[in-house]
Amino acid sequence: MFDKGLMRDDVQMEANYDYGAISDADKKIVTEFIKILEERQGVPAPLIINELKTKFELEEYEYQKVEDGKWHELTHDFSTKIQYHHQGFKQVKIDDGKVLRIPHLAFGLDLDRLNDLAAHIENKVMNNGTKS
Repeated sequence: MFDKGLMRDDVQMEANYDYGAISDADKKIVTEFIKILEERQGVPAPLIINELKTKFELEEYEYQKVEDGKWHELTHDFSTKIQYHHQGFKQVKIDDGKVLRIPHLAFGLDLDRLNDLAAHIENKVMNNGTKS
């Protein structure tokens, strides 16, 4: 557990970890780290470090929004609400060196509704993006 640390020149100083106040949650996370290291023996440390940063959300990422994409543009006004299930993401580096997470989406529709969706998209394409 970390205590609050000291104030110095009106800046909160980060304190060192307090090994005298180890919680069950602390033990659980260290056990998880050990398990990962044991399972990934032989894997270069930088790869494991990146995996840990991702797994434990130590870095902020930009996420590509469904609403900003062509899929949303063509399907948002379809008569049946399409429910998405986020199943993960891939990560790509963008110009400024940051990482963009692109979601992997899954959805399901009965074949008759899927055929209607295909016709809806086809009509939009044929009519230059208008619903008609």
